[in-house]
Amino acid sequence: GTGAWGSDHGCMVAAAAGDDLVFIAGLGAEAGNGLFAVNEQGEKVWTVKDAGADLLAYADGTLYAYRATSSWNPLGLADTGVMRFDAKTGAWLNIISPDGKPVKRLNLLSAEESKVEKTKLPGPAGDQKKRLLSGFAANAAGLYLSVPDKNVVRAFDRETFKLKREYALAGAGALFAPNAKSLLVATPAGLQRLNLVDGKTAVLVDGDFGAATAITANKKNIWVAFGEPTPQVRVFSAKGKPVRTIGNPEGCARNGFYNPNDGFY
Repeated sequence: GTGAWGSDHGCMVAAAAGDDLVFIAGLGAEAGNGLFAVNEQGEKVWTVKDAGADLLAYADGTLYAYRATSSWNPLGLADTGVMRFDAKTGAWLNIISPDGKPVKRLNLLSAEESKVEKTKLPGPAGDQKKRLLSGFAANAAGLYLSVPDKNVVRAFDRETFKLKREYALAGAGALFAPNAKSLLVATPAGLQRLNLVDGKTAVLVDGDFGAATAITANKKNIWVAFGEPTPQVRVFSAKGKPVRTIGNPEGCARNGFYNPNDGFY
């Protein structure tokens, strides 16, 4: 496609897939678009203005986006909160706020949890605003989020956005919903499977997954992306057995190209 694609004052930091499309989001879009979709050929299908986000989740034809970091740009500070869109067209789907008014974005956190704090990162990154959520996922049964240092996974109704249930889980971080009855949860005590029916957990992969930033899976494999200090993607079988690792320890992305038959280089 032609024209603006992503954020012109930031990076694209979130992705999800559904309806034969890949959805990509980032923060700090002014002339560009903070949310867009591409087809399997990499062609742009739709874009949305003023919809920058750093977490995405897809379920049943609906794309959910959460701006979990207050992102400064020349247009001012953008409010944090959840948004939803028609996945095929990118059309905004209104959310009814607690006072009965339709809104485009709704904050699901308490006032205390919504306080924006800065954290000092090493190197040229400098001061960065702390992300208010550790994980975000959706399935047919609900919308889920985890909050840093709260040791819980919260389940919300996908239509009313009212809190339905809380699951206690120490260090709950990145989330992924492989089906309507369970969640994959990254924690310092391992990659765990949370049963959404009885609330019980089981460790699927041992090890410290506290630095995991994203999880995705299909019936065969599980992919877990890690941030610093080891920016890699680790691949496991559906039973938790190591399959391979993508990327080198302490490495970073370099210029390369994409081959539809073989993937990224």
